[in-house]
Amino acid sequence: MEFNPKLTKSLSKYLQKLDENIYFSDFCNQFLNKKIDLLDGQDPKEELLKEIKKSLPDDEFNFLNEKLTLSIQKQDPKIYASNWFITALNKKECFIGDCELGSETISRGEMFLCDDIHSSPSKYYEEGISIGYFDKDVEYPSIRQNGKKWMSIVPHEIASMERPIKEANGNVLVLGLGIGYYALSVAKKSNVKSVTVIEWSQSIIDIFNKFIAPCFRESNKIKIIKGDAFKSYETMQESFDYCFADIWFNESDGLMAYSRLKRNEKIPTSYWMEAGILAFLRRITLICIDSILNDYTANFDESLNEIVSQILRKLSKKKTIDESDLEKLLSDEGLKELLID
Repeated sequence: MEFNPKLTKSLSKYLQKLDENIYFSDFCNQFLNKKIDLLDGQDPKEELLKEIKKSLPDDEFNFLNEKLTLSIQKQDPKIYASNWFITALNKKECFIGDCELGSETISRGEMFLCDDIHSSPSKYYEEGISIGYFDKDVEYPSIRQNGKKWMSIVPHEIASMERPIKEANGNVLVLGLGIGYYALSVAKKSNVKSVTVIEWSQSIIDIFNKFIAPCFRESNKIKIIKGDAFKSYETMQESFDYCFADIWFNESDGLMAYSRLKRNEKIPTSYWMEAGILAFLRRITLICIDSILNDYTANFDESLNEIVSQILRKLSKKKTIDESDLEKLLSDEGLKELLID
């Protein structure tokens, strides 16, 4: 592959932004979901910034201060606590098989994600992270599987499902039941005729049927099938008008599943945390391009070998690449094309 000389300068800007994105997200992961000890009257955001300033050089702090000031916003606990799903469940608790339905707490001052990642094409795909906090303790429903929190209704979950809920219509296929929030949300819509959910865990199905569904009259629209989401998507999707997939925990473990589903997509389908998955894929693609340009072998987690090999194979087929090619490759649509053979 030959690179246009102007591309090197443009690519360096993308790579610089990539480094900043990784640095900022890694930094945020250090304090997300950790309780900040507060006295009455203290503001969590201000206290966090004070602590950060003590441990960093001025240039690093100035960068983080600007980003965090924009990213962190106080959230209204009343709006969250009055959510229709949370109030209907009313702190229900049960154990079935390897799963436990119960309540957990977002503590006063605890930082949490509010939404999916937002990437800005005009700023070399600078990633924005929405972070919130409450000024009082707030409880939320969750399901733990084998002791690990797997599904919960926190602000991030609610916000990241808004668009897929709005788009759903007709007969809806849902891959992954979770705690049932999405299935029940679309079942409430008058333009949704039926909701069919594919779920592999019998314990999750039993918890929903016995303890969650009875709390919602909309559950009579929902049919649950125990089965494999990938196989069901391949064989059943054309019987539906819309599909929503949520069978992963985060962007990293979701990329392979997203890729597999995307290759078989035949109907309008939305994917939980798709923006975050594409941002993660964009990082990988940039590193692959840089490795070709500078002739080195990039190190990735073994779980990404298939994706990385496919990206490198597709890039190697291009005889030349210029700035416009790079912009297209890194766009959401360009990244999706990389995943499809």
